[in-house]
Amino acid sequence: QKIAPFLAFDDDPYIVIADGRLFWIIDAYTMSAYYPYSEPWASNTDMNYIRNSVKVIIDAYNGDTNFYIADAEDPMVLTLQKIYPTLFKDFEDMPEYKRSHIHYPNALLNIQANVYKKYHMTTVEVFYQNEDRWAIANETYAQSEAVIYPSYFIMKLPGEDRAEFINSIPYTPNGKNNMTGLLVARNDVPNYGELILYRLPKDRIIYGPAHIEAQINQDPEISKEFALWNNSGSLYSRGNMFVIPVEDSLVYVEPIYLEATAASLPEVKRVALYYKERLAYKPTLGEALDELFGPGAGAPLSAAFPVQAGKEAAAILEAGGEIDTGPTGPDAQGPGKPAEPQQESRDELIRLANEAFEKAEQAQRAGDWAEYGRYMEELAKYLRRLAEKGEN
Repeated sequence: QKIAPFLAFDDDPYIVIADGRLFWIIDAYTMSAYYPYSEPWASNTDMNYIRNSVKVIIDAYNGDTNFYIADAEDPMVLTLQKIYPTLFKDFEDMPEYKRSHIHYPNALLNIQANVYKKYHMTTVEVFYQNEDRWAIANETYAQSEAVIYPSYFIMKLPGEDRAEFINSIPYTPNGKNNMTGLLVARNDVPNYGELILYRLPKDRIIYGPAHIEAQINQDPEISKEFALWNNSGSLYSRGNMFVIPVEDSLVYVEPIYLEATAASLPEVKRVALYYKERLAYKPTLGEALDELFGPGAGAPLSAAFPVQAGKEAAAILEAGGEIDTGPTGPDAQGPGKPAEPQQESRDELIRLANEAFEKAEQAQRAGDWAEYGRYMEELAKYLRRLAEKGEN
């Protein structure tokens, strides 16, 4: 802010390891309240123009700071570059080992998603009568209902050949909880900044995150345990819901934390897993999988939605849209990764899935998104294998 007070800066800088060194990356924006024929993006601001035009990279050791232009089509940043020619560098000048760590900022995607709630309507009559206005989906976070904020994932988009780093945010119809769309921002070069909207069919009710949260709340055993915890000198807290795509299906996983009121150090005490109108609530993911995929369960994951929406889910996760698990075989294990058994038993698959989930949570808490994505890919792989055993 001292170097470039004419830019606005994201309040969520992140640190990365690149080329054996530590760097801070901060997203910077050009903003204006004077863009013609445009309304402000929120009621609490008069700003109606924003571009994430600059990536600021700071060497965490010596403080060297570089400003790279990430949007060469923004006239504001191009004008600033003419005023300060030695301050701004072209995006092509950013070393590859740094470029691989940039991401599409959640703050910008959240603004765009909220504006698009109205402007996805392109038919004049529908637009002016406000007939098809959308809303951002809700979830239960901690102990309160909250509007979902964009989340980062590593997954394989429909029609693509490999997994990539994305952030996404789900839509519902205004005043309803069923999902109607999913807005995705791509983070990997050369597709960086591309926005994709996956629309879900209107002739089916496809459950959204709030529906799954309601199923958790309505379970008598779960609600009894929540009340007991809150009256025993502790507080329970609901974590962010994991919506895990597995081929053309979705599996919902939510960790439940418990923390003492005197010394706040949350620990995962339960895991809720929702699949095909069935809810498991156990101390570990492995036990939850055991309950859902035990003898006699035998229901494939290809119908993970709690309505007959397996095919409709393909609007998001088309055939071939499963998470990329990478190469297989003895030469593809990677350093430090134990070889997997060739013919795993059901119990072994549950153990491996639980281990992958716990490691993913550890990586998430540490901010290691590469490891988080890798372990989530492993989890999806084990879930698919469990489904195959259920079918057999």
